[in-house]
Amino acid sequence: MIDFLVVEDNHSKYLAVKEFIESVTHSSHIKNAISVSSSTKLMRHSQYTFLIIDINLPILDDGRADKNGGVKILNWLKHNKKRKGACKVPLNIIVLSEYDNLINEYKDDFDNSRVFAYKYSESDKAWQIELKEIIEDHLLKMESSIEKKKLNKVVFSVHGINTYGEWQERFSDFLKEKDEEIEHFPYKYSYYPVLSFLIPPLRKYEVNNFKKELEFFTNKYPSTSISIVGHSFGTYLIAQSLREIELSTSPKVENIILCGSVLKADYNWTDILTRHKISKILNDCALNDGALLLSQAVAIKLGMAGRVGFIGSYAGIVNNRYFNGGHSRFFESTIFDDWYEFLNNSFERKHDERKSLTVCDSIINSIILYIPYIILAAMIFGFYELFF
Repeated sequence: MIDFLVVEDNHSKYLAVKEFIESVTHSSHIKNAISVSSSTKLMRHSQYTFLIIDINLPILDDGRADKNGGVKILNWLKHNKKRKGACKVPLNIIVLSEYDNLINEYKDDFDNSRVFAYKYSESDKAWQIELKEIIEDHLLKMESSIEKKKLNKVVFSVHGINTYGEWQERFSDFLKEKDEEIEHFPYKYSYYPVLSFLIPPLRKYEVNNFKKELEFFTNKYPSTSISIVGHSFGTYLIAQSLREIELSTSPKVENIILCGSVLKADYNWTDILTRHKISKILNDCALNDGALLLSQAVAIKLGMAGRVGFIGSYAGIVNNRYFNGGHSRFFESTIFDDWYEFLNNSFERKHDERKSLTVCDSIINSIILYIPYIILAAMIFGFYELFF
């Protein structure tokens, strides 16, 4: 998967650039930002393969265009690239501007920053030739690098909504200290709003993107098996992608770790386990996970398996563990140690902090489980009272 960030406030120009990129590479994820502020915010948390910027850009999303806008982005990258955690510098930076005078004015800045600058024009397609050459050159270098490198152990991780997956960086550092042979691929999908989480059709876009990531990996490393770790909405992306992906384009998946899962407790794993022949699934639950109450109550077709566990073990393949704590309970070294053992030899250390159920607990749990039906019944009753 090649990630593009196109910083362009002219929507028609952005669509033209996007359409051309998609014609050159079919495995790409393209993000649009329209100002200096929104683009630098994205680059604080995600490293893009290509950054394509205009020069004449507004500083804020609702501001007027500044002829130095693109240069301010470059200066921001130059200033912050050596500051730990301040930004993630794109691998390739390209300027596409309609103004020859601005390109010439900042030529020295572009040369010093190793930035390629080209004139954009709707009638003259020279910029397309240059851009295609740069993209294809990057693809060749990437393929050459992949061919030389043998991957023995691979772990994908997928974060949840309303976050940039900061825990993935800590998990990367942990794995490097434990075993230098492990390749960790933290899958990022930028900031994902709650509204998109609640509505099923809006989830489809992210599922398709993660499927493309898995397909790209399979194409480059056809004989390499992977394990996957997912948190919150990431657990849905994992399950749904494995359910939909063609076996011919899917990597071999050995083990899966889920935590804070938004899947339903009665989620049916049969098809996924049968098709992919997964060895083990470890489901870590947080008993005080308030976020999952929202998932259970109002998110269509989602639930709170990350709080109550999955029903059934599927002949010992699916295992639940229970911890006191909230939605982000799991991102600490002791849990990472358990995950490392699990990923290496499918060994899951048992853990259950649940207390004996009282009658009161049973009533509360039943209410929580049936919240969607209670809300639906209340809505129907209210509708009836209002109109009849």
